Formats: sequence, C-alpha cells, structure tokens
Amino acid sequence: MVSDPAGCAGRQAWLHLVLTPGLGPLSALRLLAALGPPERILGGSHAAIAALVGPALASALLRPAPRRDAALAASQQWARQPG
Repeated sequence: MVSDPAGCAGRQAWLHLVLTPGLGPLSALRLLAALGPPERILGGSHAAIAALVGPALASALLRPAPRRDAALAASQQWARQPG
C-alpha cells in the first residue's frame, strides 16, 4: 500500500463524490451508508452503485467528467501550495 500522509487520495475521493453532477446529499448518504467511504464507493461496481442510486447516477459517478476532473486537478494543485 502506498503511503498518503497528507490524505490526498481520501480528499480527492470526497471531492469526486460531491462534485458529481446530479448526486445530491440523500444519494451520497445512501452510498456512504451502504458502501462505506468514498474510496470504496468509487471502487465499487456499476451494478452495486446503480442498485442504490439508479443506473444513470451510477454512470455519472463512474465515468470521466471533464469539468469534475478539472476541478479535482485544480484542488490537488492548490493543496500542494506551501502555506
């Protein structure tokens, strides 16, 4: 297992979850309650996620999304800044 002392992977998984278009708080809570932390949700199968939030939202969560991915990259860059 690769060490992640700053918790960047976990932070990125949370941001991925909350920046997914159409995924509101109730759907996020349903996923978190059933599958665990965002890292586990994002590593889950389409079928498992779709069973909880429907196939369209499962696809939105698991497929690349340019705007979300750009926001994730910007947040990584910001987090690496000193101070």
